[in-house]
Amino acid sequence: MKELTLHDYQQMIHAILSRLPNTGHKGLPGVQIVMDTRHPDVVLPDFVLAKYPETITLMFQHQYGDLVLKNDRFTVLLSFNGYYASVCIPLAAIIHFTDFESGLIMICQSPDIEKPDLHLVEEPEKTDPETSNVVSLSSWRKR
Repeated sequence: MKELTLHDYQQMIHAILSRLPNTGHKGLPGVQIVMDTRHPDVVLPDFVLAKYPETITLMFQHQYGDLVLKNDRFTVLLSFNGYYASVCIPLAAIIHFTDFESGLIMICQSPDIEKPDLHLVEEPEKTDPETSNVVSLSSWRKR
């Protein structure tokens, strides 16, 4: 595992987010973000903060819009149960980040935002589908 500084972590997230289109669409691999909603610069609707007082998981794939990336934060239009709101997410509030296109997973394990213990999780080795114990659910899905 490679040790990352907070600056490394934020730069990698910034680079990945800069590849995303301004608006989500089908077929986009997307990213998943778990963020600390207690960070002082997070801007979320009050009802979202009430429901998720510590952390929230957000998926950026099909349904987002107006993504604007700044050096240390980004704003994006998200839907929360049909209610659209522009939110502000500081990069320092992100505690878990997954890029589905590259398979990159970054985790900040410390609850202390100022002094995180960061590390990069290597993508697991791909297994041979013929010999793995993975069961495909596609055969049970309605077509």
